Amino acid sequence: MSKLFGFTPTTVSRYIRDYKKRGEESFSVIVRGRKKGEKRKITASEEASIQKIIEIKTPDEVGLDCVLWTRKAVREYIGKTYDVDYAVRSMTDILSRWGFSPQKPLKIAIQKDPIRVQKWLDEDYVEIKKQAIKEGASIYWGDEMGLSSTDQRGRTYGKKGHTPSIKKTGSRFRCNMIAAI
Repeated sequence: MSKLFGFTPTTVSRYIRDYKKRGEESFSVIVRGRKKGEKRKITASEEASIQKIIEIKTPDEVGLDCVLWTRKAVREYIGKTYDVDYAVRSMTDILSRWGFSPQKPLKIAIQKDPIRVQKWLDEDYVEIKKQAIKEGASIYWGDEMGLSSTDQRGRTYGKKGHTPSIKKTGSRFRCNMIAAI
């Protein structure tokens, strides 16, 4: 029977002996190793706090000398905040366990103001539309497309499915095109 299943005769006799001793219970899988969450360097609440910080802030906003959440930045933040030291390689596993993955961030203009935009749509545009109808005029929507000589190759950690964003400024060479419809 041991050759049929690829076990040694000693292993098969151990299974039979265990079955005679414990019956059907001997078929249950025994989970080996550490239990989930056991022997962690920081508590679950501290982990949750760190995760929240990574999601809502950039490293420079918490006193670090960088703008992207890298393994080293997360490690440095944990060290400064909780006086706990991790290896950089361990941060890959920890960030993955927390649901973070390295991603290329979106760039959001510092000047962006969604509240002002909505106010313009709700109030100012309504007046513009009324005036256009009154005068028999057409309204055109313009947009701009541009090519830039800048490139952002950095990556930062963010929750899977939620692309992180960074605020940046700086001017470089650009070539723009404007169109209206």
